[in-house]
Amino acid sequence: MSSALPAVASSIQKRAPALRQYVTLASTVSTLLAMLWRDVLVACKQFFSTLILLLFQPALLLFALGRVQAFTGGLPPAFANILVPGVLGSVIISVSVQAVSSPLIVEFSYTREIQDRLLSPIPVWLVGVEKMVVGMIKAWVCCCMYFPLAWLILGPGLYNLNADHLWLFALALFLGSLMMSALGLLVGSATQGAQANIVLTVFIMPMSFLGCVYFTWVGLSHARVFQYLALLDPQTYMSELFRGTLTTQPHLSFVWAFAGLLIWSALFFYVGLRAFMRRALH
Repeated sequence: MSSALPAVASSIQKRAPALRQYVTLASTVSTLLAMLWRDVLVACKQFFSTLILLLFQPALLLFALGRVQAFTGGLPPAFANILVPGVLGSVIISVSVQAVSSPLIVEFSYTREIQDRLLSPIPVWLVGVEKMVVGMIKAWVCCCMYFPLAWLILGPGLYNLNADHLWLFALALFLGSLMMSALGLLVGSATQGAQANIVLTVFIMPMSFLGCVYFTWVGLSHARVFQYLALLDPQTYMSELFRGTLTTQPHLSFVWAFAGLLIWSALFFYVGLRAFMRRALH
């Protein structure tokens, strides 16, 4: 038996170059699409329950702060134009981050399903990119469902959005979902179990409430300190871009908003992939 081991090792070394040549661009793309299709099928099976859980809180916010307050006179009717884009930013955060971080924590800690993906004939970093793509797709689906929900809750009298800058909105949605999916990859790779809930509570919740969701960035002009602090919040740029592309409300300049969104997206993308590769390889 011991004399046969060197012969087997020598045979494997001779076949290694021949085996490596089968990992081509076509095999990489097909493997990546198969992973993506599998995750999409799993998401479809849980579609309605997930959609209800993710859109329940935004629906309550729109009803309480938009519909009810407008009828009682507590807030002006124009506040709905501030609220709808801001709440959409919160939806993108919750959907993208949870869609990536929650399955990743389970796969790394309990099911170890991530090992099967890492053994597939694609680079390790592409597995992380596939996770982010799934989070982005889920965010886009929830975004499509959010607008008719907002119209049903607010009614045509309060729902006054326009589509004059639709391509800018689509670009902002793409970058915003990418940024938050990368953040979900970072949270799912760098935390374990209950740690993720602590991180989401301490970091994500304040970011959602302070990122110009219920007020405009221009409206903080009389409080310069808070206005500059809001620029440190990634959601500020997303909320202001949604507000500027969907309404006529005053907003942060498109140039500065897109610049901030690009910087945060690149930062989370790099750090998230680094954390995923470190966790996957070690």
